[in-house]
Amino acid sequence: MAGIPLTAGFVGKWAVFTVALAAGAWPVVIAAILCSIVAVFFYVRVIVLMFFVDGESSATAGAAGELASVTKPSLLTAGTIGVGVLATLVLGVVPGPVLTLAAHAGQFVR
Repeated sequence: MAGIPLTAGFVGKWAVFTVALAAGAWPVVIAAILCSIVAVFFYVRVIVLMFFVDGESSATAGAAGELASVTKPSLLTAGTIGVGVLATLVLGVVPGPVLTLAAHAGQFVR
C-alpha cells in the first residue's frame, strides 16, 4: 500500500497517477503523493515496533505486567501470506499483462 518500487502497489499508483495527470488533475496527484508519504511513516513505525523494540520497553504489556505472547502461524496461514507476497512482487516486476487486461476491460465498459 505504500507504493514501494517493484511491488504491485507502486505499479497501481503509477498507473492511476499517470491517467490522472493526463486528465489534468495534477492537484489530486500531488495530494495523493503527499498522503502516500504520510502513510509510509505509519507503515514503517509498525515495522520498527515489531522488529526493533525490546519487549520490556514496548507498551504491549498487559495490566498484570505480562508481555504479549507471539503465536506461530499455521502452515495454511503462512502459505497464504507467501502467495500474497509472491503475487505482489510478480505484479510489481511484470505488470504488463494485468495492465493490458485492465485497459481492455476499460474499453469494454465504455
